[in-house]
Order: sequence, then structure tokens, then C-alpha cells
Amino acid sequence: MKRRSLNINEGIFLLRLIRGLALLLGCALLFFFQEIRLFLVPNTFLVTIIAVYTVLRIYYPSFRFGKPYITRGIIAADLIFCCSLPFLTGGIISPFILFPLTVILSVGLYFRQRITYAIAGIVSISIVGSEIISHELLTTASVLPTQVYLALVAIYIVIAFLIAWLPYVSNLNLSATIKERSIAQERSRISRELHDGIAQRLSSLILKMDVLSEELPDIETSKAVDTVKELKHELQESYHETRDVINLLRMKMPDTPSILPTLAQYTQEFARTMGINCKLYLSDGHYELHPLASSEILHIIQEALNNVKKHSGANRIEVSFETTAEDVKIKIIDNGHGFSPGSVQGHHGLDVMRERTEGIGGILNITSSPGQGTVIEITVPAEDHLIGNH
Repeated sequence: MKRRSLNINEGIFLLRLIRGLALLLGCALLFFFQEIRLFLVPNTFLVTIIAVYTVLRIYYPSFRFGKPYITRGIIAADLIFCCSLPFLTGGIISPFILFPLTVILSVGLYFRQRITYAIAGIVSISIVGSEIISHELLTTASVLPTQVYLALVAIYIVIAFLIAWLPYVSNLNLSATIKERSIAQERSRISRELHDGIAQRLSSLILKMDVLSEELPDIETSKAVDTVKELKHELQESYHETRDVINLLRMKMPDTPSILPTLAQYTQEFARTMGINCKLYLSDGHYELHPLASSEILHIIQEALNNVKKHSGANRIEVSFETTAEDVKIKIIDNGHGFSPGSVQGHHGLDVMRERTEGIGGILNITSSPGQGTVIEITVPAEDHLIGNH
């Protein structure tokens, strides 16, 4: 059964939902149940601060990935605020005990596993510390045995690490799922390249050689020479196709957020190896992209250029790339023979491009007609989880 990947918009919705539920549960516990331990600060003041903070985080749930220092600052602030609540509101039986878990989940949705485990460790240490302080300061208000509090702390720590582990085993972590999907789609593309091009050409060569071997005793020398030349030509074509596939595999996607140098290098390599005039046009202003968005956009462009090379017969391609505070716009124009978009339903390359675009919240439009070339437009809205000021 094929697993479904979480896209960025769904990840944001999940974070908003969980933060909202954590606030509602905390308020419900305060309203319906008598406090076991006293707050260290006035209830009304603290609840107001928590509610305002939660609303802000629901409105702005993610991080500025393009700015690593701002990202780390936001994570640190979120961690400090949420972990301070158990210190102020009764330790492990705080009505706001779910808030530290939201930090673990928000980091787990977007970052690597070791970072998420580190956050879970910090949360666990803070819970232990808050319980020690609460137990010492508020012993007279405690009605449960010490062993019960210790058991609750142990259960909470287990839950914290389970939440840190969950995104990576349930296909919720965006970096992991995009990497996994990219590998699968790259394998599928290579398989198509080999099957549609090299394998079919080699199969044809085998059949022609069988025919030649049967006819060789009776065939004229000049005709045999012509047939051998034809076979040699097809072998050379197969060799060039193999080299094309190898060159495409050598074009690496970036490990860093910077997309422009990689995009410039890719288009230059494509023009050189494919023998197609490929021009890249960049806007003056530039907003840096999160590595996940960079990787997806580069794969979309790679698939588009590969489709042009395979199917359009074009000898000129123009790629324009523009990022603003509102959106990212990519336009790919070729002078090939074009096609009728309605007649190519189920085309694998176009489906891959559309899926990748929608996975980062974007829209893909294709304008083409026979004899008029093709224009591919990709627009991705500028969300804070995709773009940060450069």
C-alpha cells in the first residue's frame, strides 16, 4: 500500500490544531477541576499570556527557514516559553503540560531526527526540574503520593520521545518524505529513460543483427556495409543516450538553502550535454528558499527540461526565475512543436511536476498548442515556511 506524504500546508494545519487543543484543554482543566497545586503567579494574568501566545503561534506556526539564526531564535523562544509553564503551574500535573510537547512536534515536522530528539531531551529535563521545584515548594498542596508523581514524570518522558519518533515512522516529517519521494521519483524517471530509449533501441539492434546474420551469406557486400553503418549509427545514438542519463544523474541537488548557483550550474550543464540553447533569466531581487522548497523546485525544473528534450524537438529554452515577498514564479518556454494539453492525460512527467508543485502549495499551468511551443508556469505562494528575507 502506497504511503501518503504530508505536504507543507497540512503540516501547518496540524500544528495549529494541536496548539489550539492544548490551550482548550488547559482552560478546561482550570474551569472544571479544583487545583491540586497552587499557581506561582495569578491565574488570570498567566492564562491571558498563554492565550495570546497561542493565538500568535496559531497565526504564525512555522519558522523562517531561509534565516537560520532567526529560526533558531524562534525555536529557542518557543521552547523556553512552553517549558516554563510547568514550572509556573504545578509541574507534571500542570493544566498546560501539553505545551512542551507541541514544541517537539513542530520541530519533528520540519527538521532532522537528531534535532527533534535533542528537543525531546530538553523538554524531559525541564519537566523533571519543574516537578522537583513544585514538589519542594508546594508539598502542602500535594495530595498524591510521591511515587505517583514519579510515575507520571516517567510516562511523560516516554510520550515526549514517542512524539519525537512519530513523524519519522508515520511519514509526517517533511524533509524525510520529500527526500524519500524524490528518490522514488528519480528511480522512476531513470527507469523510464532506460526503457523508453536505450532498452528499445538495443532491442531493435538485436533484431536487426539477427536479420543481418541470416541474410549475410546471400547479401551483396555494399548492402552489408550499409547495414553495418546503420547499426553503428544506432549504437552511437544509444551511447549518447546513456551518457545523457549519466550526466543527469551527476547533477546534484543542493544541501544548502541557496538555489541560484545550483540552478545556474544545472541549466549550463543541460545546455552543454543536451545540445540545446538554454538561457536562464533571474530577477534582481532574491528571497532565499528553505532547502525543501529549493529541492522540489529544482526537481520540477529538471523534469520540465527533460520533457522538453525528450518530446518537444526544441532547440531553444528560456527559464525565468523570480522570488518576491509574495511568491516564487518560474516560467519555462521552449520553441518546440508543442502539443494539445488535453490530449496527454496521464503523462508521467507532467504528473510528477504537478504533484511536486502541489506538495509545496503551488500551482502549475501549461500553455501549448501544436506548432506553437510550450510555456510552463509554476507559482508557489511565499509562506514563511518557504521563504525568508535575504
